Amino acid sequence: LYSTTNANSESAKSDGISFYEDPMWTLLSKMQIIPVIVKLLKIYTETNLASSECLFHCYTRQSLIAICGIFTMICVRSPGAACAIVDNVITSDILPLLMESALSPSYSESNKDHCIYTDPGVAIPCLVLVCTLARQSRHVASRLCTSSIPHYLQAALAVKAESDLEWRVQKLCLIIWRTFLRYSLALPRSSILVTL
Repeated sequence: LYSTTNANSESAKSDGISFYEDPMWTLLSKMQIIPVIVKLLKIYTETNLASSECLFHCYTRQSLIAICGIFTMICVRSPGAACAIVDNVITSDILPLLMESALSPSYSESNKDHCIYTDPGVAIPCLVLVCTLARQSRHVASRLCTSSIPHYLQAALAVKAESDLEWRVQKLCLIIWRTFLRYSLALPRSSILVTL
C-alpha cells in the first residue's frame, strides 16, 4: 500500500513539474483538452435540437466566448494543435453551428430594411478563432474552406454594417477570406464577393 501511495505521489509531482514547465503541452497531451471540450459541447447538441438554436439555448454567451478564446489560445501554439482543433470541431459540426448561430442575419423589429446579426458579441471571438486557425497552415485552411464556413462569411458580408461591432465582424470575414485566397482556396466563390 505504501509503495502504491508513494508512486502516485511521485507521479503527481512529475505531472505538476511538467505542467509548470509547459502548461499548454500538458493540456494538449495529458489532459486532452480539445476532445474534452468538444465532448462537452456535443452533449446537448446531439440530444437536443441539431441546429444552431440549441447552442444559445444550452450555453450562455460567456461560455461560448470563453470556448472560442480557449481554442484560439491553443491553436496559436502550433499548426499541429490547429489541425487537432479543426479535426475535432469541424467533424462534430460545432464550429459551423456556432458560425450559423452567431452570423445568421435577421431583420430588426423596428427597421425592416436593416438586417442585423444574431449576436456580433459571439461572432467576433468565433471569427477570431477561424482566422487564427486558417493562418496556421494550408491544410487547416482547406478544411475550413470545404466546410459551410464560407457560406456564413458571404452572408455576413452581404449585410450592411451600421455599428462598430458589425464593422468588426465584416473586417474579420474579409481577413479570413483573404487568407483563403492566399492559399488559392475559395476561388470559385470570390466572384460573388465582387458583386457585394
